[in-house]
Amino acid sequence: MLMSIMEMAKKKMTEQGVLGTDFSIEILNVEGCGSSFEGVAGAAELFHVQHIDAFFGPFCSKELSPVATMASYWNIPIFAYTATSAEFSDSKVYKTLLRTSFQSLSSIFDATAAFLIHHNFTKVAIVANIGTDSFERIQSLEKSLKSRGITITRRVMFEENSSAEELVENGITNELKNNARVIIPLFSSTRDLSTVFRNATIIAEMSSSDFIYVHPLIVAKNFAEPSTFYGKLAQKSMKEEYPDTIQIYNSYGFSDKLLNEFMSIFNQASKRIYIDEKDLFNYVALYESFCVFAKLAQKYIRFNGKNIEGRNGFGLDGQLMRKMAVGMNFEGVLDNFTLDNGAERMTSFSAFHVDSKRDQIRTVALINSTTTTKNCMEPVCVDLIVSDVITKYWSTPSGKLPDVDPECGFRGENCDYTQTIVLITAATCLLMTAGLAILLKRACETKALEKMPWRILRDDVEILDEEQAKSVISLGSATTKMSQVETKLVKNHAIVGVNTHAIYDIFEQRQNIKFKREDLILLTKMKQAVHDNINPFIGVSFNEKSELLLLWKFCSRGTLQDVIYCDKFNMDEKFHGAFVRDITLGLEYLHSSSIGFHGGLASWTALIDKNWMLKLTDYAIGDPLKRWEKHGRINCKVDNESEQEWQKMASLYVPPEIRTANEKNRMKRMDQKWQAQSILRRQQSDIYAFGVIIYEILFRSLPYDEKVDLTGIVYSK
Repeated sequence: MLMSIMEMAKKKMTEQGVLGTDFSIEILNVEGCGSSFEGVAGAAELFHVQHIDAFFGPFCSKELSPVATMASYWNIPIFAYTATSAEFSDSKVYKTLLRTSFQSLSSIFDATAAFLIHHNFTKVAIVANIGTDSFERIQSLEKSLKSRGITITRRVMFEENSSAEELVENGITNELKNNARVIIPLFSSTRDLSTVFRNATIIAEMSSSDFIYVHPLIVAKNFAEPSTFYGKLAQKSMKEEYPDTIQIYNSYGFSDKLLNEFMSIFNQASKRIYIDEKDLFNYVALYESFCVFAKLAQKYIRFNGKNIEGRNGFGLDGQLMRKMAVGMNFEGVLDNFTLDNGAERMTSFSAFHVDSKRDQIRTVALINSTTTTKNCMEPVCVDLIVSDVITKYWSTPSGKLPDVDPECGFRGENCDYTQTIVLITAATCLLMTAGLAILLKRACETKALEKMPWRILRDDVEILDEEQAKSVISLGSATTKMSQVETKLVKNHAIVGVNTHAIYDIFEQRQNIKFKREDLILLTKMKQAVHDNINPFIGVSFNEKSELLLLWKFCSRGTLQDVIYCDKFNMDEKFHGAFVRDITLGLEYLHSSSIGFHGGLASWTALIDKNWMLKLTDYAIGDPLKRWEKHGRINCKVDNESEQEWQKMASLYVPPEIRTANEKNRMKRMDQKWQAQSILRRQQSDIYAFGVIIYEILFRSLPYDEKVDLTGIVYSK
């Protein structure tokens, strides 16, 4: 694979005229990077036996160091095309080393420091595992950070076999939380420590909205280290391993552009090769290294005015070639590049935001290497320029990165919470006082309701079934013309207290009823109403057993409706006059009293006692029932079909205009104001109903033609 890449580079240089008949390069290859330093022995053989003029590699750091040291002693150029550690930047030791790799520890750490200082992050913490490589990386990172004035608040290290729970229990996450908001994880291990650390931050509640995790994504130098992926295929694995982090990486890192361009070189030559994306940068750097060497050698020959015969002539001056390379611009696969004062490739980096909520990894900042003459005492000086691509991308409400120093300090030491505590305490006391006041008010209301003369406890009411009701009354059930409706005589009977015989209306109660002041006044007035032609109101049973009971005094001879429509009963003019007189007197009393109206007058709300005296019942209670039903506190609907028909026929006793107003109230939302009727309108409605009843008394039928559909009249407005 490597030989194929070198041959393609040689062909490229030949096409460009760098190589030809008068200047050619022979490529030799030996195995290296084994378990016994075979590459070091091979390098010695190549120099002493084969008399080679330059080295490319080895690709592993453990053999590159001794080979580069020997190359410096032999004064021949050596090219490092894989990622190198900071030690290789020492030009006093490695005098002939040229580094064309896309990344080195020093370069990526310089880019990381430039990004941090660009955002004014002057305080950071470093977390790493214990190990030789980690110490080397930490030293290189600290050197880059300190050169830009960044303070390292904490350096935390832990054993490689630690679990996420142990990191939390041992106080490592707590130490980071109390000393920094910008954290640089720096792991070098075959074990996935990034996942372990991420799980520890989740347990310690160190969310990415409050903390910034900046990862210098280091290309592996050895097979023992985890592989780094490139291109678009890497985005999925990055989201799984490094969610909600910032990755400092080569600008080509998550794009297929470099891969596609490199593959096109081989496609043009109809040469098929397999490219492992994990080693893409190394392959490209090797290809470009050969091109750099060929151009440097050509320039070296012209500079010295001599021809080089390779193994049979004199060798190249490695130190001189290294000096010639500094500041020189070379053509790369995608872009041109320059070697800096340390003969290292000037690489452009980018800051990538790995957003767990997005499919694509986004570039948020460009970190470009550029030459500068400012305060420069060397042939070539390099500066890193950071430019934002996207702002307000972080997972905070404003989208901005959090401050390096929390407003109140890492432990809250910069804020005085005394005033806040006092305010919270006062607010708590106020809320407790308000709550107690509400409870006390409800208790007082409950106690006041219990003292109301119309309050009937449910335990004081004995409901009679049909057989029990028949046994206490002498009059059996009667049928009427109006849909064969059964009267209250048989249906709803109860004994209140010891021996008070009552009839009642029952409603399903869905919520506790809250009585308004006007409700309390009305019920009290109903209880106090006393007249020969008014049926006594016994009271209400409520907020018990999910039912509401309205209780009235029992009248033994049933309703006026029963008498009117009973064919067996002979009703002469005396009865006509007596019934009309009693209704008139009852209405007169209600209209002149503080109650003011009846509100539900019909032939079945006029009861007849044992003395054939007519008494009005079910007065004034209609509006509260409708309002409670509207608010969902009770259900006035019944399951019995005959009673449903009876409820519908009640509309025949209501004037059309009042019927329309009632329908509008029914259609209103719960938050809309209830449209009440004036006392005068209600009294007029009572007179309308009285007129219908007089017609029934005189003609023993409703004031409508027998052919008329009463249901249509009920539903018409």
